[in-house]
Amino acid sequence: MKYILISLVALFSTMAVAQDDLVAMCEATLEAEGGKAEGCSCLVEKISDDPALFEEFISLGALSDMNERYEAASSDAKAVIDECKLR
Repeated sequence: MKYILISLVALFSTMAVAQDDLVAMCEATLEAEGGKAEGCSCLVEKISDDPALFEEFISLGALSDMNERYEAASSDAKAVIDECKLR
């Protein structure tokens, strides 16, 4: 549930989606999964500001298991997830 944003970024990677739209989707998805959505704005902002992280999250979105995605993430991506308190 906490890694659902990774999938959301992958889902919308081919569309021009505003940050507010990604935040709203992140929040809706995490809330549906019983997660805490408070960090969605933080995570989307950090991904949007760093093209390399954004691309990494798109790649991670191809993995179907939340734990596998987190384990496959770089230390920078894990730091963003942790900093935004989505873990």
